Amino acid sequence: YGWPKQHTHRSMAGQNSTPTEVWLAKTAHPQKYGWPKQHTHRGMASQNSTPTEVWLAKTAHPQKYGWLKQHTHRSMAGQNSTPTEVWLAKTAHPQRYGWPKQHTHRSMAGQNSTPTEVWLAKTAHPQKYGW
Repeated sequence: YGWPKQHTHRSMAGQNSTPTEVWLAKTAHPQKYGWPKQHTHRGMASQNSTPTEVWLAKTAHPQKYGWLKQHTHRSMAGQNSTPTEVWLAKTAHPQRYGWPKQHTHRSMAGQNSTPTEVWLAKTAHPQKYGW
């Protein structure tokens, strides 16, 4: 995507980005976007956040939200979770779900993955994808 190592909000998440992508850009650089380094659940995910955003806040700080440090797939992604939430649970613990520790872009995001899933795969391994 041709982003410099230090990049702006617009270049990170894109003008047409989803709310999740914007939120991910902000959580990667909280102080850049006016968030304190240590911030609350509300500050992380906001009152109008999507379920995925709330879930991401929880997975970043599981014990803060009453999750055990080691938790199951069900407690991570939930019975009514979105495909992105399930995918995020899998990428957090790839071997638990039958993925090799080192896995390809295809196995990470899938051939039918959403733009957010592809973007997440790239942000997890930026150098692998030419960032």
